[in-house]
Amino acid sequence: MIDGNITEAVTTWLTAGPAAVATWAHAPTLSPESGNITLTWNSLEGTTYKIEATDALGTWSPLVTSQPAAANSSTTAFTTPSSPGRRFYQVKRTGNAPFDPAYTGQ
Repeated sequence: MIDGNITEAVTTWLTAGPAAVATWAHAPTLSPESGNITLTWNSLEGTTYKIEATDALGTWSPLVTSQPAAANSSTTAFTTPSSPGRRFYQVKRTGNAPFDPAYTGQ
């Protein structure tokens, strides 16, 4: 049985898992050539995300409902065409892959 107590010195390399919140890795970037906006956020491999946008912070419209996290990376990027005026974006985690289907929790 695993009791969760660690008796030796440890270093935390990553705080992740179902309780981790998607945060922006850096500000959105605008490509002057294409006019596209690239959103980049901190992500967890094996998860999926919903990306939404709004012009007025009232009703959020989905841009994509199931964006998989980038493989072998701690960030994921999504590119969308820009729109006239001010626009706000949010990213929500929508699912986690089963990392170890044989694990029984014991």
